[in-house]
Amino acid sequence: MNVSTSHDPNARQDSASVDTATLWGEQGSGPGQYLFPQGVAVDPGGNVYVADTENHRIQKLSPTGEPLAQWGERGTEPGQFDSPRGVALDTEGSVFVTDSENHRIQKLSPTGELLDQWGIWGAGPGEFKWPAGISCDAQGNLYVVDVINQRIEKLSAVGESLAIWGEQGQKPGQYEFPQDVAVDCAGHIYVVDGDNHRVQKLSREGEPLATWGREGSEAGQFEFPQGVAVDSEGNVYVVDGDNHRLQKLSPDGKPLAEWDSDGSESERFVGPGGIAVDAQGSVFAADGHHHRVWRIPPAAFRPCDS
Repeated sequence: MNVSTSHDPNARQDSASVDTATLWGEQGSGPGQYLFPQGVAVDPGGNVYVADTENHRIQKLSPTGEPLAQWGERGTEPGQFDSPRGVALDTEGSVFVTDSENHRIQKLSPTGELLDQWGIWGAGPGEFKWPAGISCDAQGNLYVVDVINQRIEKLSAVGESLAIWGEQGQKPGQYEFPQDVAVDCAGHIYVVDGDNHRVQKLSREGEPLATWGREGSEAGQFEFPQGVAVDSEGNVYVVDGDNHRLQKLSPDGKPLAEWDSDGSESERFVGPGGIAVDAQGSVFAADGHHHRVWRIPPAAFRPCDS
């Protein structure tokens, strides 16, 4: 597998090879630079949104990784962030951010203006303790990973608490420090259950349907998974944290393919971070340890049976 090695600090790629993984960014606080990025989302136009966690902002990038905008700074006021971890988009282009250490969700317009905010520290409905991953369904409902409360909370498009699912444990529907959430076109919900080393699939009503994986390094096994995304065909992509790879699963959980970077330590995918998939099947993964974002085209994935 090829990894680009150009020295452009914002986007490093080799357009001559369709199976080349692309690196965007480096450590820093300027446009196109990052400090421990976590969440990633992509809009229908291919623009990429990154939760630049320790720079306490959201960055918007073009489909080729060019910085377009930066929103936010550290603080507790509306429109400010303290360690944002997750980012998601609705069908109208509104941007939702899990403002983790402020224990709230903030909603921004497509141009970054604050529209609304919801949540405070707590364990009741509409309250959070370090929210992390976030996803939005076709109806505009939000699904938020509430890490310390060990649960998933569903919110309406206007921030009303609709449902709470889960508690700490190892049974189906229970979690050990969940990290991320995704929703497919049919409304099924996928949760990365980090310390249980698995992915859980839920119905749209929050009922457990399946659990995939266990601790290990074989195909379909995980070591502290951290991110999850679903493509238009229902395939599920997982950031397999301590195995330093991405895994692609079928809609029924069968391992299909994986990707991990080769080369020197500085060129390897380490994570942790979130993940997103665009309409063409390219995957975007935040590499928090190395302060950058990867773009991985479909051809870069290696089939599990090869």
